[in-house]
Amino acid sequence: MMLKNILSTKSKYLLIFLLIPIQVFAETFIYSCKVKLEKGIGIYEDISLFNTDLYKESYEYDELKDLLIEIRTNKKYTCTKNNWVMTCHNKLTDKSHDIIDFIEMGRKDLSYRMYRVTRLKHNNKKTGDSFQIKGKCKIVKNL
Repeated sequence: MMLKNILSTKSKYLLIFLLIPIQVFAETFIYSCKVKLEKGIGIYEDISLFNTDLYKESYEYDELKDLLIEIRTNKKYTCTKNNWVMTCHNKLTDKSHDIIDFIEMGRKDLSYRMYRVTRLKHNNKKTGDSFQIKGKCKIVKNL
């Protein structure tokens, strides 16, 4: 009888142990990207006001939190993934605008595309002011 109770108790603990994950394994990556401003619309249309040369941008990606962090500015982007693309966004607001910056990164080819969507707060319509930055990234470090 006592042995039966002990086995029963051990079985319960084993079942609980198997149902609760012990540790979640995730990696952190550092991406180094060479990018440049491709085009702008609206207030970004006068390309002569902006640097169109190739420049370097670096990001840290936390796989556990699905968070992309621009290293230079510490700007944080929340990400979602599918088989081909990781799409990350950061929302900013001011008195009259909602501004969302998107970064799309190819998961296979590490292509990079960053663009901005600006909407008016009072009616949620796009303003037509946007820009697009394109480039290519590589993984330089796994933390």
